[in-house]
Amino acid sequence: MIKHILWMSLFQCIILFTVLFAGEFFIPEPIESLQYDKKDGFVYPGRLYNWDGSELYKKYESNGASRHMTFVFNTFVFMQIFNMIASRKIHDEKNIFSGLFTNMMFCFLWIVICAGQFFITQYGGIMFVVANEGLAPI
Repeated sequence: MIKHILWMSLFQCIILFTVLFAGEFFIPEPIESLQYDKKDGFVYPGRLYNWDGSELYKKYESNGASRHMTFVFNTFVFMQIFNMIASRKIHDEKNIFSGLFTNMMFCFLWIVICAGQFFITQYGGIMFVVANEGLAPI
């Protein structure tokens, strides 16, 4: 079981650090007014300060939480939701989806958590410190 925990944590760290540090180059931003002074079609970085110490998102912080950091939060939560499915198999079984629908309470809770995450991200705004506009449809 230790190897499963280590591999999953390594996988999640790689994905999250990629989204956190390189997300400004591949996460699309269809709303042009939220691109601020970076008009390349991608999300504006959520870092308060640039790598050289100059202000980055700090000057737009009054607009609320950044969509970049909301995307990072959403990625983290959905990776944990997927981990709920993956952690059901701990004895090196190959198919993590086998027997998934045998426990209807698990399926129900999984759907409720996914729906809750959707509503928190899209409509949570100030209360949950996510982007006021939610995440953009692609």
